[in-house]
Amino acid sequence: MKSRKKKNSSASEKKDARKKRLRSAEVIGLIILLFAVFTFISLLSFDAHDPSWASVASPGQGTHNYGGKIGASLAEIFLQVFGLGAFILPLILGYLGIKAVLPRTKNGSLRRIGGSLFLLLVLGALFSLLFGRFSWRGADIEAGGVLGAFLSSFLVRYLSQVGTLIFLLALLMLFVLF
Repeated sequence: MKSRKKKNSSASEKKDARKKRLRSAEVIGLIILLFAVFTFISLLSFDAHDPSWASVASPGQGTHNYGGKIGASLAEIFLQVFGLGAFILPLILGYLGIKAVLPRTKNGSLRRIGGSLFLLLVLGALFSLLFGRFSWRGADIEAGGVLGAFLSSFLVRYLSQVGTLIFLLALLMLFVLF
C-alpha cells in the first residue's frame, strides 16, 4: 500500500515539475519574442545622430529611435557587430521565441541557437566580402559587421576572394540542407 502511494506521489511530483519547466520555457520564449520585436523596431528606426554607446548627442537633442536611448545603443551595437546580419537577428530571435513558447516539438534549442549563430557568422562574412561597407540612415557601417569583416579577411588570406566566396556559399548551402 505504501509503495503505491509513493509511486503516485512521485509521478505527480514529476508532472508538476514538468509543468513548471514548460511554464518557465513559455515565459522565456515570450521575453525573447518581445526582445525580437524591440530589436526590429530599434534597427528600423536607427539614426546615426542618436546618442548611443558610440556617440554623444549635443545638449537638447532628442532620440529619434523608437526604442529610446536603449534602442539606439542596441541598434548601434548590433549594426557594428553583425552589419546587415543585424536585420536577420530579430527573425532568428522571433523563431527561437516561438519555438520556446510552443514546446510541442523535441527540445533542440541548443542546436537551434548554434545553427543561428553559424548562419549569422557565414552571412556576415559573405556580406563583408560582397558589399564591403554600406550606409544606413546616416551611418557608414561594415556590411558584415566586425565579426564578418574579421572572418572574411581571415578566409581571404588563405583562400583568396574567389575561394572564400565558394567556401562561404558552400557553408550557406550546407546550412540550408541541414
